[in-house]
Amino acid sequence: MILSVKAPGSRRENWKPTPSLAASLVALLRSQVLPALEQATPALKRVLQEAQQNGMAPDVTERLERLNRWNSRALELFPLLLPPPPGA
Repeated sequence: MILSVKAPGSRRENWKPTPSLAASLVALLRSQVLPALEQATPALKRVLQEAQQNGMAPDVTERLERLNRWNSRALELFPLLLPPPPGA
């Protein structure tokens, strides 16, 4: 993983390797994956509820229920798997 580094007063962009792959991975999970899971929660619930109300095929609702459970479990596990954020 690399970081974009700009020198003051320069338009040139330099690249620098990150000091720790683990820290970069944790930052990526916090900045990309966790927000995506949180944003998906209401949409998943809404789609599942609409599928159940509209009498969708049982296999469709089963898959939506499974996806909703996976999303919920991932959100439950994130605090256990990731170290606390800096300053917390």
